[in-house]
Amino acid sequence: MEIQNRNLMYNKVTHIISIGCGVIFSLYSFLYLYLLQGNVVEALHYSLAHGRTNYSIFWGAIGITLVLMLIRYGLNAWLKLHGPWVAFSYFPSALLLGVLTDVDRSAFHGDGFAHYWAWLLPLLLVIYVIIALLIRNIFKNKIWNSVLDIYNINAGMLAIGCLIPILIGNTDNNFHHELDVEYHIRHGKYSAALKVGKKSFHTTKTLNILRANAMACCDSLGDKLFAYSQPYKSDGLMFTVTTPKHELLRFNADTLYHMIGATHYVGEKNIDYLKRVSRIDSIGNMGKQYYLSALLLDKKLNEFRVVLDSVYPKEARIPKYYKQALLLYQQKDTVNQRIINDSIMVKGFNSFLEKRQKSYPSKNVERNLMRREFGKTYWWYYYYQQ
Repeated sequence: MEIQNRNLMYNKVTHIISIGCGVIFSLYSFLYLYLLQGNVVEALHYSLAHGRTNYSIFWGAIGITLVLMLIRYGLNAWLKLHGPWVAFSYFPSALLLGVLTDVDRSAFHGDGFAHYWAWLLPLLLVIYVIIALLIRNIFKNKIWNSVLDIYNINAGMLAIGCLIPILIGNTDNNFHHELDVEYHIRHGKYSAALKVGKKSFHTTKTLNILRANAMACCDSLGDKLFAYSQPYKSDGLMFTVTTPKHELLRFNADTLYHMIGATHYVGEKNIDYLKRVSRIDSIGNMGKQYYLSALLLDKKLNEFRVVLDSVYPKEARIPKYYKQALLLYQQKDTVNQRIINDSIMVKGFNSFLEKRQKSYPSKNVERNLMRREFGKTYWWYYYYQQ
C-alpha cells in the first residue's frame, strides 16, 4: 500500500512538473521569438523564401513554438524521460531555437544558417540522445523520496535549457537595431524607426544610413540628425555602389538612389554625388536635404551657407540643426548675417561658447563633460567629433 501511494505521488508530481515545464518553455519560446528575435527570424525567412512571401512575427512565434513543442513530445515518446528529467527533454527544442536565431547580415545575401550547423547540430543531437538513454537506464529503478529534489533538478535543467538560445542566438544590439529600423521604414513607421536605440552612443554605419533615410522620408534630417551619434561623417548618410555586402540588409544603395531620383557613379563620394544631384532641377527636396546634412557632417560650413540660402528663403522656417550651424558660421562671418529668431537657442549657444573657455584637466574630460550638456547639438559635433 505504501509503495502504491508512493507511486501515485510520484506520478502526480511528474505530471504537474511536465505541465509546468511545458507552459514555461512555451511562454519563453514565444517571448524569445516575438520580443527578442522576431526581426532576426524574419531575416532568416526572407533568405530561405528569397523574399517571395511575407513573415508575421506574431504568428511566426506561435507557429515555431508549436513545432518545437511537437518535437519535444515526439522525441520524449521514444526517450521516456520523466520525474527529475522531464526538463531535460526540452534541450533539443531549445537547441533548435538557438540555431534558428543564429543569423547575421549574410542572410540577406544568399546565406541562411551558419554553415557549421550542418555538422554541429546533428552531432549535438546524437550526443544528447546518448546522454538521455544513459540517464534513463541508470536511474530507471531509482526511487525518489524527495519531491523537492525532483523540482530542483527540473528547475535547474529548465533554466539551462532557456539559456541555450540566448548563448547561441544573435544578441548584437546594433544588428537588432538595424533590423528594427529597417522593419519600421518598410512599413512607413518613420517615427517608430527613430525611437530604436535612440539613447545608445553605439552605432554602425548601416544603422546611421537607415536612420538618416527614416528622417529623410519624414523630412526631418535638419531637425533630428545630430540627436544620434554620427562618427562616420557623410559616409554615414548613404550606401554607395561599392558598399561591401556585409554592411547591407534588404535596404541597399539602389533603394536609396531610387528614392532620391538619381544614380550613384562608381567611385563617387557621397558628398560629390549629393552635390551633383542637388543641382538637378527635377530632383526633389530629399536630395537637397541630404546634401545639406552631408555638408554639416563634413563640417563644410561655407558651402553649407551658400546651399542653405538657395534652399531656404529668408522668410522660411529653418530646421533646428541648420539654425545651430548657422549660428556657428556667423561667429566667423560677421558680414553675411541671417537673423535667428530663437532666443533659447541663442542663449544655449552662448552658454556653449562660455563653457568651452573654461579650463579642463584634459581634452578627453572636456569632451565628455561638454557631451553631457551639449551632446545632441551640432556645436558639440563640430568641435568634438573626430
